[in-house]
Amino acid sequence: VQDEVQTFAANPGRSNFASDLAQFDVQLADTMWFVTFTPEGKKPIINTFIAHPFKEMHFTDPQLEILNLQKEEQDYVLTLRSKACARMVHIFVKNGEAMENYFDMQPNTIYEIPIRSDSALSEEDIIVRTFLDEWKPL
Repeated sequence: VQDEVQTFAANPGRSNFASDLAQFDVQLADTMWFVTFTPEGKKPIINTFIAHPFKEMHFTDPQLEILNLQKEEQDYVLTLRSKACARMVHIFVKNGEAMENYFDMQPNTIYEIPIRSDSALSEEDIIVRTFLDEWKPL
């Protein structure tokens, strides 16, 4: 998958995405792009668009890494990064629950995922996988 990031400027309340779409080469089988919308004062909302069926996509190992697991007031925050596009990231937490799952990650972008748990957690209690990994029961 080609790693390419482009920024769009849109007027509040009006989308100009459709007119800017022409700059993407949707003829390439490895074209995948991320659209980020950030409401004022809130967390960004990221959508992924793929122009071709998955069987035509050529994903490389995203090399996901856990950068940090930090205890916050009542919950935890897991910090992740991938070196390439990561499709359908799933976080399994022993004795806990990731508050976000099955999301896509842009390359070299840091993601923070809230985790709820009634017991103490360590990185060994967390398994991070993508759709490239084998989906075996945990």
